[in-house]
Amino acid sequence: MQRRAFVEFLAAAGAASLLPHPTRASQAAFVAHTGQQLGFTPVAIPVPHAPTFQEIARFEVQDTLVVPREYRYDVLVAWGDRVFADPNDYFGYNNDYTAFLPLGTDDSEGLLWVNHEYVSRDPWVDTFDVVVGMPLPGETILRNRNGRLSDDQKRTLALLVLYDQGGSVVHLRRDSGGTYRVVKGSPYNRRITGMQGFDNPAQQLESDGPAAAVFRKGPDGLGTRIIGTIGNCAGGLTPWGTILTCEENFQIQVVEAVDADGQTDNARVGFDAFSFPKFAGVHLGLQGNKYGWVVEIDPRRPDAQGVKHTALGRFRHENVAIRAEEGKPLVCYMGDDRTGGHTWKYVSRNLYRTAAGAANSALLADGTLYVARYELDGSGRWVPLALATAVDPIDPARVTGGKLLLPNRPGGGAQEVGTGAPLKRFKQQFKTLADLYESEGAVLIDAFLAANAVGGTPAARPEDLEVHPRDGSVFIAYTSGRASADGAPDETIFTTAFQEADTDKRGKAPHGAIYRLFEQNNEPTALRFRWVTFAVSGEAIAGGAGFAFPDNLCFDADANLWMCTDISNDNEPVPNRLSAPDHVTSGLFGSNTVWFMPTSGSQAGQAFPFATGPAGAELTGPTFTADGRTLFLAVQHPGEGEGWRSGNALKPEKQTRYELLSADGKGTFVQTRLVPFGSNFPSTDGGPPKPCVVAIRRR
Repeated sequence: MQRRAFVEFLAAAGAASLLPHPTRASQAAFVAHTGQQLGFTPVAIPVPHAPTFQEIARFEVQDTLVVPREYRYDVLVAWGDRVFADPNDYFGYNNDYTAFLPLGTDDSEGLLWVNHEYVSRDPWVDTFDVVVGMPLPGETILRNRNGRLSDDQKRTLALLVLYDQGGSVVHLRRDSGGTYRVVKGSPYNRRITGMQGFDNPAQQLESDGPAAAVFRKGPDGLGTRIIGTIGNCAGGLTPWGTILTCEENFQIQVVEAVDADGQTDNARVGFDAFSFPKFAGVHLGLQGNKYGWVVEIDPRRPDAQGVKHTALGRFRHENVAIRAEEGKPLVCYMGDDRTGGHTWKYVSRNLYRTAAGAANSALLADGTLYVARYELDGSGRWVPLALATAVDPIDPARVTGGKLLLPNRPGGGAQEVGTGAPLKRFKQQFKTLADLYESEGAVLIDAFLAANAVGGTPAARPEDLEVHPRDGSVFIAYTSGRASADGAPDETIFTTAFQEADTDKRGKAPHGAIYRLFEQNNEPTALRFRWVTFAVSGEAIAGGAGFAFPDNLCFDADANLWMCTDISNDNEPVPNRLSAPDHVTSGLFGSNTVWFMPTSGSQAGQAFPFATGPAGAELTGPTFTADGRTLFLAVQHPGEGEGWRSGNALKPEKQTRYELLSADGKGTFVQTRLVPFGSNFPSTDGGPPKPCVVAIRRR
């Protein structure tokens, strides 16, 4: 993916750069692990970390964005901000992926695209009236989780949940002091939402590719048109200047399961006011097979609503990483963020031509989708998702629990198939995907199960993928190897590689790793590849890189990797050698962190903490301006674990204890940690927590 994540870190126009000049960096940086040679002072984290491996007996988690002392940040835009031409529109919730598109020849002015992924129920309910300026329907019932909402209240609530998803385009302009500010009321500023076409057909999205024929037979009567876009997680930037925004966890709002023709039973579930946004869209009759796609948006065209490219498959999309070479097919790398999800590659039928400009968008409508099949010897191959592809699942004995999810026939949805006789019967009954699906469009709609059927490797939550800017290799953040009801990873490929040194006898704790994939002969359309483990999570003293649950990735101009972690608020501390505390917002590894990682040289794979997030928050969507002066970063769901920290007297800090490995690796020590109950970020005076986007620059 080309995210304009080219961090030159050069001095520019009287302003300091983020990091030393590349020539100075190659001579001095990372020779030793000191802040001065890095160009920034690594921020404090609770777990002993290279180079000092300092044991911190008492650590206080901050309810703020902590950046190196050489840097500062400015809040650009936050949930509820009314910066749009229509005064009824406001900036959406839980911002994720960002991308910056200059409007001129430099980065002084441009358009910032921001994804809005989902709604965090409790903080959203608790703060909606204060932030948005209107009460929620049935607010007392929602707060108390007691009572019944009317059908009208459910409908209004569902529409509000869908509105807060999708994305925003925000016009930015940099002032003489180097600070970006929103150009309020700009004609470029607009919302793309999950409900925009519900009452306004002119705002419906379009679709193309093989699944469009299946949509025409669906029950919503809209043909190839779609109400909106939801679950917008990460994404990508095309070479022709459009945004690819990815629909991830659509299954919590619409029906995921389909039949052999790719159709969904939209009446299967109903709206639940107490666990929303679960099934919010079903209450409105949204057609489930129209969600879970890659959506192309042109921020420079306010009149263009966008198109869903079904040739890229329907699954829980994390992002799109594009490799575009003149005169060759366009290649897209993608991840399916679910336990047991797959690693994907799309190859266009026709060739990429720079001069074609926006017409290259047609390349995303006609091509072949492949799933990765990993082998134990470090090799792998790409298996096409085509009707003629042979059914050849991996042995379910290789996945946690010994069962593999495969298409259920003659019914729809999934079935669990075990090793031995059950697997043999499945393969005898179904020889190719044509025996399981009625069309190529249906295969793409059910891509996850179809990939299991043809032998794609169930992976460990593949989230962000990025193409190395110099050698074309693909870096993949596999966030977690844990199993769930959604599936399980191939333990022979993932879980073993995730283990830390067993010096403290903690057992297995698969909390993520970064893999690196090399195409055969560095040819992006190759059908074979090799793979290696680039960095493994875990405590540094035990052989890990110091982080847990790697997620968003991007590169700078020196091909260094920047990575954001995804430590969920419902994760148990991993590992925890004391009795489990009753408050695990930050877990053993502390707050979510942005890490800086060289990809070559003696320090390749070593991680340096650059920033930590507020209480309960995740840091997402890192994007650098081309001149290297600014890093855009999304602060997602502050306070998700505990909600609004409405006052120290009401919500004091919670004291927890963690037993960590000693700096010498020979024992342990107990750390007392103070964790805020809830969040006020970005407010500094007790205001409600709000997802927001910040701009980081050198002081």
